[in-house]
Order: sequence, then structure tokens, then C-alpha cells
Amino acid sequence: MENNQNIKQRNIFVGALLTVITFSIYVIYWLVQTKKEINQMGGKIPTAWLIIIPFVNIYWFYKYSVEFAQTIKKNDSGLLYFIVYLVFFPAFPIIVQSALNKYEQSSSSISTSNSSQELQTTTTQNSFGELSQNEITSKTYIEQYKSQYSRESIKTQLVNAGIPSEEIDTYLNKYF
Repeated sequence: MENNQNIKQRNIFVGALLTVITFSIYVIYWLVQTKKEINQMGGKIPTAWLIIIPFVNIYWFYKYSVEFAQTIKKNDSGLLYFIVYLVFFPAFPIIVQSALNKYEQSSSSISTSNSSQELQTTTTQNSFGELSQNEITSKTYIEQYKSQYSRESIKTQLVNAGIPSEEIDTYLNKYF
């Protein structure tokens, strides 16, 4: 599993233009790239080769919709996204890319603010009691974002902020 730094900001207008210019070939490329990004965030979308197999591609789009909803949107409305795909496909990439852009923006701003802090393991007496700076940072981050992001996404962000992975597991078990 990698991190959301790999979620690429894409201009929706440019994507729509490329779709028209390439006679929808860009959409296939876009689906493959966003599948990789969603899977890096913890999704389990099967191989993109299934897109080219008639009828099996419907199952692939269903899995894509469900994993997108659970991994990025943090809800179980995958069936709704699948229905949007079936009924009005041109809206599907726009909706998905818009959500990916928002997810990347919110995650990169969190990562930037955490990275700008010095995260040294120092013991501090504070309102939490006697906790290390890493635990304070982790606890605050987990409590703030546990309703929006998966455990793996939070873990990735904390690793990016310089907190040791073994400490993060302890904090996730304690505060998630």
C-alpha cells in the first residue's frame, strides 16, 4: 500500500476534452490510472484487463464503484455510483475525478501541516497527560480524521509525517 501522494490532481475539463479528441480512449487510460490510485489507498479493484471483456466489464465497473465509494468517499453508496455509470456514463468520470481531487487536496494539506511540524519524540506534560509528541500528533490526527479516512490512509499520513510505523500501529489500536 502506498500513499495518497500518488493521487493525481486532474483537470476535469482537460479530461473531458481528451476524451472527445481521443474518441474515449482517454477514459480507459483514466480508469486504469485511477484504479491504481484507489487500490493504493486500500481499494481492491481487480485488474483493468477486465474492462475489455464483454459483460465481465460490468462486474469490473461495479467493483470500481464500490471500492471508490468505500475508499475515497468513506460510504457504502457504491451501488449509487454504479447506477450513475450505467445510466449516464459521461457523468461518472467527472464525479469520480472531482472526489479524487478533493480527497487529494484535503490529504495534501493535512500532510503539509504535519510535515511542517517537528515530530521529535519528546515527553511533554500537557492536557493529555504525559505523552510523547508523536503520540499527541497521532492522537489528534486520528481523532480528527477517523470518520473521514480509513485506518490505512491515516497510517500512511502518519508515516509520511515521520512517525515510526510500529508506534502508529499502537496509536491506531488505542485511538481509532
